[in-house]
Amino acid sequence: MAASNGSEYFEYEIESGAESLARPSNAESVAEDENELWWAAIERLPSAKQLNMAVEIRFQNLNIVANVQTGSRALPTLWNYTRDQFENILTGLRIFRPKRHSLTILNNVSGVIKPGR
Repeated sequence: MAASNGSEYFEYEIESGAESLARPSNAESVAEDENELWWAAIERLPSAKQLNMAVEIRFQNLNIVANVQTGSRALPTLWNYTRDQFENILTGLRIFRPKRHSLTILNNVSGVIKPGR
């Protein structure tokens, strides 16, 4: 058709039957495929019974020493925490040297740890 100013335009009526342009959804089949793939991957994983733990830990002449505070200073109270933080600041500035005791937890220990036995 032609407009009154001489330009042309076309009239196109969109039918209510727009189903012909739409594609059917494949969300269900995609979800099923993902689920099948998930279970196939899980089946391929070895179970805990099938794993042979071959990790072995050996240690010789192991010493563990801790610097600790004794007495009431060792208790986790708000006052002791505040005092420890203040001491840490002064120690970092090299103004104060804290009074701590050396506690030996393990002294010259050797051994082997084998899991699954």
